[in-house]
Amino acid sequence: MAAKRRCEIQETMQTDATAVAVTTDIWMSLANDPYISLTARYITPAWTMRTTLANTLIDEWHTQVNITDHLSENTSDWRLSEKVVSVVHDKAANMRDCGSHNGWIDVDCSAHKIHLSVMAAMGIDKVSVSHYISHKIS
Repeated sequence: MAAKRRCEIQETMQTDATAVAVTTDIWMSLANDPYISLTARYITPAWTMRTTLANTLIDEWHTQVNITDHLSENTSDWRLSEKVVSVVHDKAANMRDCGSHNGWIDVDCSAHKIHLSVMAAMGIDKVSVSHYISHKIS
């Protein structure tokens, strides 16, 4: 069923999407498995916004080269390589220029910047908050 739905989504994107913007981030599951997410957004000819999401395990070191390769593989798997125009990310050192290495425009996430600014203004350390939250969940 999932494979059939994936094919349907790929076919729709091939006909409806002329330009795609992707958003990416690396995150850890509760089991401490690292994943890279890819969200693809585009506007259909009828002016409807569509979104697709992929999460894949990223076991390698989170270097710019490895991230670039994963993004390239994910967009290729979704048959979007030629349609992606930009990638939004948190501007971490390992994320910078990943898009441009794939021929995309790199865009810093404004929401992430605002979040970091608010946390800093409130005197909240994002590392200790993450540590506190993960212990509360366990």
